[in-house]
Order: sequence, then structure tokens, then C-alpha cells
Amino acid sequence: MPVTNVGKAVLNVLLPPSCISCGDPLATDGGTPRLDLCETCRDEMSALVSQPACPRCGHSVGPYGTCSACAATPPPFAAAVRIGIYDGALARLVQIVKYRGVRYGAPLLADLLLAKLHQSHLADQVDLVTTVPLHWWRFYRRGYNQAVLLARALGARGLAVPLRRALVRTRDTRPQVGLSRAARLKNVRGAFRVRRPKGVRGRRVLLVDDVMTTGATAGACARELLRAGARSVAVAVAAVAEGGRQTMAS
Repeated sequence: MPVTNVGKAVLNVLLPPSCISCGDPLATDGGTPRLDLCETCRDEMSALVSQPACPRCGHSVGPYGTCSACAATPPPFAAAVRIGIYDGALARLVQIVKYRGVRYGAPLLADLLLAKLHQSHLADQVDLVTTVPLHWWRFYRRGYNQAVLLARALGARGLAVPLRRALVRTRDTRPQVGLSRAARLKNVRGAFRVRRPKGVRGRRVLLVDDVMTTGATAGACARELLRAGARSVAVAVAAVAEGGRQTMAS
């Protein structure tokens, strides 16, 4: 049964809508959607989203779009798309989906990420979507994989390619937070396996995750997918952590 305007007004009084990122009250006119961002967080998000990024690794670049890191050591994946850097309103939104189980935040992230995928023309250049997997024990404790929530929301928002569980995590790696780049690479080495190589062979794969820092995890997954015969691997993440900002992400 549809909610009437009177019902919406009563609901807004009993449960005042608040910003999903910062929790501040939202102004309502009796019919405002209950899932939204406040004006401050929207402005903050816009600033994060508008910063230029390297199309290969997804990290921030200068005004001329050059990336010295990729020139020296290109990642195994062919492209990377992000919403923005892991900071402010965007970081808070990622955290509530990942750590608090607020699953309805995933569609907000998916809308922004899908726009970036279309902007980079990657949305039409993938045959299969998969996600960075959790170890079964971590999945059991958390109850969900935040990367899967984001990937499913991308599909619901119009990314018309199948979502497949192509990868499994063969061991429970320690969190990447606080590790050096070398330690991150070592931590995830050999930690992933392709479940059915036939399912990815010849396919252009989009690998989805919530946050990327050095790209060690995404790189390890991409190598396994390519080894299994994937035609190419691109990465799509909600945020890229830079300058030590990833205080809660893994």
C-alpha cells in the first residue's frame, strides 16, 4: 500500500530523516526521500569525485594526467575507475556500508561509480563482473561482502553484465591497514584462486571492491584472472585511499 503524503509527514516527525553520511537532519517538505545526503556532504562528495585520477591505476594525478607510478611499474589490470579519494563524506559512506551493515548505502555508491564507468567508457567494455572475495571465516563473522553489495547495486542501476563469483580467497590474510607496499604484496601473494577458469576465459572482467590503497589486492586478483585466461581485467572501486587516509579500510 503506497504511503500517503500525510503518512510521509507523520513518518518524518516520528523518524526525522538524516544524512546517511554524517547523520545531520535533512530538511523535508513532507515527501523527501528518506535516503539522502545533506547539502554539506553532497558538496564534499562533489569535490572528491571531481579530482582527476590515472585511468590505469586509479590514483590521483596532477592537472596533466600523468602518473609516474604507472610509467615505472604498471599494474596487471588494464584500467581502474574510482568514485573519489577515501576521505570525508565518501569515506564515511563506505564505512557505514562496510562496518555497520547499512546495506542501503550501496545504491548511493553504485550510482556514483556507474557514472564514472560510463564516463570512462568501461561500462560497455566488460563481459563479466566479479568481486574481491572475503575469506569464508570473515564472511561468516560479518555476514556479507561489501564488494558484492556494491556489485549487485551496479547491476540494479543498469550495468547489464552478469555478476559471477569467479574468485575465492584461499587463506585469511591479515588486514592490509598499516602495512608497507612490500608487506601488502607479500600478504596477498597466493591468497586468491579462480574457481572455474572456463567461466572467465576470453572474458573482459570488471573486478569490484570497496577501497583500494596500493592496488596489491586488486593486482593479485587480476593476475589470477589473467592466468586463468581472462582477456582483460579492469578495476572499479568506491574509493582510493591516499596519504594514509585509510584508517578503517582494508
